[in-house]
Amino acid sequence: MTTQPGTVLWVFGQSPSGIRLGLLITDADSATGYIYTYSLGENRPFARIMQQQFITEAVSAPPKFIVYQADSVAFDRENEERLARWMESFIGSHYALAAMIVMEDGRAVILQGPRMDQASGPASMYIFQRTG
Repeated sequence: MTTQPGTVLWVFGQSPSGIRLGLLITDADSATGYIYTYSLGENRPFARIMQQQFITEAVSAPPKFIVYQADSVAFDRENEERLARWMESFIGSHYALAAMIVMEDGRAVILQGPRMDQASGPASMYIFQRTG
């Protein structure tokens, strides 16, 4: 699993530094203008409009990879449910789990293929690859 410069990547998570770092390391382009997604789930007047923009951008230019930060969902309940339902459907219909990142002995380890079944703990990030 590798990326080339210009690969479209969607990083869904709350940590702005982690997201920016992920895009910089991979030299990838963000699939949406929302590289920091925490604001999509907050109880704010424009949350639904921002979610719809996010969804429209993601669907119109489907990324090759989606990186999902496991602790991403800490939103307002109503906003969380709407976005989580859409994400589950979108990812489940167009993507397959390609890798997961787990912490082992204080360091991040990327597990792929059969090694994913050998994870010693929960993943902190999941990487999905577009299937079609």
